[in-house]
Amino acid sequence: MTYLKTFQRKKRVNVICRVGSLIFACTLPNSQVVISEILFNPLCEGSNQEFVEIVNIGENPIDISGWVLSDNHSVDELLPENPILFPNEYAVILEQDYEFCFDSVFPDEVSIIYVDDNSIGNGLGNSADQILISNATGDTIAFTQWQTGIEQGHSLEKIVLSFEDVSANWRQSVDIYGSPGGENSVSSFIYDAGLDSVWVLPEYPMKNEIFNLFVIVGNYGLLNVNLDMYINGTNLISFELNSAQKDTIMITEDFMDYSGRFPFLINLVTPGDFEPSNDSLVYFVNVPFDFNDVVINEIMYDPLSGSPEWIEIENRLNYDIDLLNWYIDDADFYSPNQIVESSTLESSGYAVITGMVDYENMIMQSGFPGLNNNSDNIYLFDHTGKMIDHVGYQSSWGGGDGFSLERITRFLDSNNQRNWGICVADSGNTAGEENSIFVIAIEAEGALLSAPNPFSPNNDGLDDELIISYNMPFSQVYLKAIIYDVRGRRQKVINDGVSASAGIIRWDGKRSDGKTCVTGQYILVIEAKDRWSKQVWKGTDRIIIANNMN
Repeated sequence: MTYLKTFQRKKRVNVICRVGSLIFACTLPNSQVVISEILFNPLCEGSNQEFVEIVNIGENPIDISGWVLSDNHSVDELLPENPILFPNEYAVILEQDYEFCFDSVFPDEVSIIYVDDNSIGNGLGNSADQILISNATGDTIAFTQWQTGIEQGHSLEKIVLSFEDVSANWRQSVDIYGSPGGENSVSSFIYDAGLDSVWVLPEYPMKNEIFNLFVIVGNYGLLNVNLDMYINGTNLISFELNSAQKDTIMITEDFMDYSGRFPFLINLVTPGDFEPSNDSLVYFVNVPFDFNDVVINEIMYDPLSGSPEWIEIENRLNYDIDLLNWYIDDADFYSPNQIVESSTLESSGYAVITGMVDYENMIMQSGFPGLNNNSDNIYLFDHTGKMIDHVGYQSSWGGGDGFSLERITRFLDSNNQRNWGICVADSGNTAGEENSIFVIAIEAEGALLSAPNPFSPNNDGLDDELIISYNMPFSQVYLKAIIYDVRGRRQKVINDGVSASAGIIRWDGKRSDGKTCVTGQYILVIEAKDRWSKQVWKGTDRIIIANNMN
């Protein structure tokens, strides 16, 4: 693990505050009345929601009769409802035609001061302006100037009322429209280091890929702080941060051969810190999964009345997966809703996703797509939005009338019709369990597996087809598969052509003339010739056709 710490130049520290404002002020240490809050860019339309807040921080009442307010362009006489401003009392200066969007932000009893026209000055500027308040004899009481705006709807608040009007002593309000007529929402802590923001590059690092984790640390107090930063319990760096300064820490990391959501616990330790709530956070780094790490394994697109549609997925990995923020979508791509609760998909296990509320043992996805009974496309996306699997099924593949459509084997593509068939379980589905027509993938090269064996091609919906799985010792083969009866008479050629090294062959029990074979024993002979070396592999299997499998 490495890091890179990037400091701001010292000459810039004095003009940087949390909200990006630049404030220049006259120091008026003897004044009892200070400007404590300004709203110059209201969220509502029009300029008649602007306000200026003042507060008496002295020990004696102040008569504000005859006071005036001016900006860069005009002067307004102040018209207080009550000319006496008592100690610790706030007053809000408003326009004559004031219409506030959120009256509820005012305390029940607040001192109101109107200007003598319909604007404070000539209207407070959003990017630059100034406010000067003078008493009846012309003495300057308070003066504040800003040069850069803040987020619309937020006010500019003074942090410590008794401190000078330096840039570090002003900050954007926490809430929309600030806190007129009461204590400001911003921190007044002397020591307060906090975590500002975190991000990673690239946004979604791949397995075994090196990525950079960036952490912005800010000093939101009024004095310099010494702090230590920890990532997952490891102390990376100790440093000093000047008042109102921000600093960027870059950590270089990588993952082993894993995908998923990985938490990074980031923690600051600051001696004397007044506000610990902003010292820690958990940031999740999201690593995408590979295509077919998880596959669509069973589809209930035409359930019985009152039962839900659902899709079963299978985890092919040797570790558990958190399905939070995964989702299923169909061909409409309608901005699907994600799975919002953490749900574990165990290694080599199954999970069933549905949209029906409180359906037992199933994972809820709000906005689950409606599946068509004739045909549809189903897409599986992981927590990063990456497509992990896709099936474009048709009713001719199997399923319907309360029976699910099941995947036959793991080693054929999800979008291959030959890899799907109707569920033959009495319940009509095998949700959360191994499929009823599942065929184990043959790992050894040069092997055959026929299932179900025996089978009964009598069109009763149970074991009507024979699934022949093969795995040849060649990369690409010319494959011929023939069915013989016990006397050696050819009944059916069920495959004759170029094939991949592994796959399946389906036989419906019919002869070449279209008639169904009678009950009894049959011999399967497979001959595979390597397209390149011309080497030949031969294999046989005994097949039994029965009348009825019940």
